[in-house]
Amino acid sequence: MSKEVQFLLAVLNGRASDIDNSSVNWDELLVLAESHGLLPAFCRSYSRELPKTWRERLRSHWAMSARFASELQRLLDLFAQHGIEALPLKGPVLAELLYGSLSLRTFDDLDLLVKTADFAVAQSILSGEGFVPVDEVGNYHRGFVAHGMFVELHFAPASPSLPRFDIDAAWTRSRAINFHGHPTRVFEKADLLLYLVLHGVKHHFARLVWLLDVTRALGSLDDRDVVHLLEMARSAGVEGALLTSCDLARIVFDAALPVRISSEIALSHKSSAQAQILADMLLSGPAKVGSLTQNAGIFVSLESDARRRWAHRLRFLVPTEQDRLWAKRHGIPQIWRVCLRPCRLLFRYGPAIAIQTLFPNLTHGTEGSIRKL
Repeated sequence: MSKEVQFLLAVLNGRASDIDNSSVNWDELLVLAESHGLLPAFCRSYSRELPKTWRERLRSHWAMSARFASELQRLLDLFAQHGIEALPLKGPVLAELLYGSLSLRTFDDLDLLVKTADFAVAQSILSGEGFVPVDEVGNYHRGFVAHGMFVELHFAPASPSLPRFDIDAAWTRSRAINFHGHPTRVFEKADLLLYLVLHGVKHHFARLVWLLDVTRALGSLDDRDVVHLLEMARSAGVEGALLTSCDLARIVFDAALPVRISSEIALSHKSSAQAQILADMLLSGPAKVGSLTQNAGIFVSLESDARRRWAHRLRFLVPTEQDRLWAKRHGIPQIWRVCLRPCRLLFRYGPAIAIQTLFPNLTHGTEGSIRKL
């Protein structure tokens, strides 16, 4: 772990006095903090005067945050006028929920979740406001861009090939809030934490800010929330991912884990070892998000139960809506569509990546092998 990484964590964990920062390279530290999305959180926790370059970058971040927040407010109003409930995923609302201010967490796009029945109308609203789609409708979302601002419109939190997030139940439990006077909805605490875990694991927690989100969300849970969280994780088959993520938060950010979660980690054969491997990767330097393939392989790795590991593998091979539309477009008969997903994956990624996805070995792997998941 470099001196810059050590100092970054020490400041964020309130232990800056424990580290000698006389030899810290502040230019490298800035690259590190920005790549991991931690610039504003670091600046808030650092009690001394910051270098000029840092202050300039922080002001740029604040301006960007204000711009995104203003656009979010406008879109929430437009959706509300059409009777559409929207639930922002991450972004300005998450910054206020977990950090207390939209200026304390970085974000470079807006993710809006709407119900499946409202998705077509929501697309039309964005198009009417000058947003141009950047791709076809995917398995769970579609991207739009206008004036340099990127918006991802979701009808599900993640791809159906990843572990199932019970979105219908989450919508039912969600609560209405006002974001700067504009109506929106947010997940209840346990749903929010499970979503953050699934999102972070999908990206191998390549950025520290995703783990800090989990740490902050963990700190807001009461005993009933913890029980509900564990029940949902078991039902979705991602208990291993949840426990590993929580232990990773403890290792990196000194998170005080709920007693029930600590007990489950102690009973797990793999969670602590997996968390340490991920921590070593995460703290090796600037974030390397683009070098990691997003797929179901890491969920297979983090699950200690053999039946759940096979459930993850089989889920990854189930044809998706995108596969169905592709088959329809190419006139492929219904009877052959069950074979379509594996064939498309082999064609896209090749047999080596397919095998590594279905049969990863995280606990005995090196950093290089983990990156191939």
